[in-house]
Amino acid sequence: MSEWNFEFESPFWGGVYFAKYTASYDQDTQLDRQLKAEDIVTKQSEPVAFFSVPHPLALLIYLAGVAIIVAAILYLRRYRSQKFAVNNHWIKHTVTEEDNLALLAKRTHIDWKIIARANKIKAPYALTPGQVVLLPPKKPALKKSSAAKK
Repeated sequence: MSEWNFEFESPFWGGVYFAKYTASYDQDTQLDRQLKAEDIVTKQSEPVAFFSVPHPLALLIYLAGVAIIVAAILYLRRYRSQKFAVNNHWIKHTVTEEDNLALLAKRTHIDWKIIARANKIKAPYALTPGQVVLLPPKKPALKKSSAAKK
């Protein structure tokens, strides 16, 4: 078993790093002689992998990046599901003389901006008679229970 008996400055971003050691020593144990180059032995280790914990600020930056990515994915999923609902569940309505976005929004109980966005209607948000727009299906009216009738 080996131990690291030294310290080094931890990298800001942390991560997996590899280290190896090189040790040179005199293999002759006599102290009173002159050192010769041929008596020097050099040994080298295999690379050792280790994990360095990132600085707290770097960790915060990592977490913010992950949060942004997750938020973007959730936003895109929501956008696609709304688009799917509009394309597959909304019904076609032919605009009449008295129709406008505010009236259609009131009838369908949703914001007029959602209708405009779903139908790609730009400012001044005018509808022309005969124009076909997509509207959400009408919700069935709530039935009164028999106990409420009494």
